[in-house]
This record gives sequence, structure tokens and C-alpha cells, in this order.
Amino acid sequence: MTNLTNYHSHCLYCDGRANMEDFIRFAISEGFTSYGISSHAPLPFSTAWTMEWDRMDDYLSEFSRLKKKYADKIELAIGLEIDYLNEESNPSLPCFRKLPLDYRIGSVHMLYSPEGKIVDIDTPADLFRQLVDKHFDGDLDYVVRLYYKNLLRMVELGGFDIVGHADKMHYNASCYRPGLLDEPWYDALVREYFTAIA
Repeated sequence: MTNLTNYHSHCLYCDGRANMEDFIRFAISEGFTSYGISSHAPLPFSTAWTMEWDRMDDYLSEFSRLKKKYADKIELAIGLEIDYLNEESNPSLPCFRKLPLDYRIGSVHMLYSPEGKIVDIDTPADLFRQLVDKHFDGDLDYVVRLYYKNLLRMVELGGFDIVGHADKMHYNASCYRPGLLDEPWYDALVREYFTAIA
């Protein structure tokens, strides 16, 4: 017996490629028993991949409409994927906690460079290499350690139910430096992180 579920999906309210209803109808057609919509939450600045605050009411009401419409076919849940940037922008903030959501995903997609510039690390491997070289002087170790430092702080602050893509940069970092994932210090960072989650 299968129990197909997914709680990490992005629709047209952020950088998804279809509307909420299309995702839900596809999930039903594939035999999913439950499905969650979790658009990228608003950030303190505009991006091409996050939702804006002025769309939040519409996001919630559209989900409510679809939940009623498909109530006899699938269990639906509404969430947000909320980024940790720093102490002033993270999943634990009251503005996110007060929203009537079923769940929240905490994720790290961006890091601050030493000069204070926000750098998106959720990129293709070739662009990741360029960004590390340009904004972090090619210091991959620094970038990796900063990434895990932010993840650990996000876990400490809380405010979310699910850790999003628990190790977002492992592919890009290992493309930048093959063998990185087998280096003892990297393994120690991963273990410390998952211990904190547990």
C-alpha cells in the first residue's frame, strides 16, 4: 500500500511553473493521499522567486477554496518555505508565526558576503563557482562553514516544522572541489547539523 505525499512545492505565487490547482489535480491523478503547497515566503526585498506580502491574502484564500473543492479526493495543507537570512529575517519572526498555516519550512538559500552583499547560493554549479570566486575570494571552506552556521542558527531560533533541502549546497560545493564531501571537517559539520535537528 502506498502513501504518496509531498509538502515542498512551489506554484505561481512564487517561482513555480503552474498554478495551485494544476499541482493538486496532478497529485490526485498520480494517487497522492496528501499534498502541501509551500510557496517561497516574502523577503525584506523583492526577488524573482519569492512571493510578495501583498499576495498573501490571495494565496491563503485560493488555497482555502481548493481545499474545500477537493476535500473528498485528497488531504491538502498550506505552508510557506521561509528563508533564514539573519536575526531580523527568519522563520521565527511573529509576522510568519501569526499566519494561519498548516506548516512552515525553514531553509537557507542565501549568504551574506564579507562585504555585506546577499549572495544566492541556490544556483547551477558553474554560477556557484563564479559567485564564490567573486564574492568570497574563492574561499569555499568559508562559504561552507557560513552556510552551516546559518543552518544551525535557524534550527536554534525555530519557528518551522520542516527543514527544507537539508543540505542545499552539497552538490555545488562538491562540484567546486571534488572530494569535499569526504573531507573529515565537512562530515563533522553535517553531523553537528543533523544532531541539532534531532
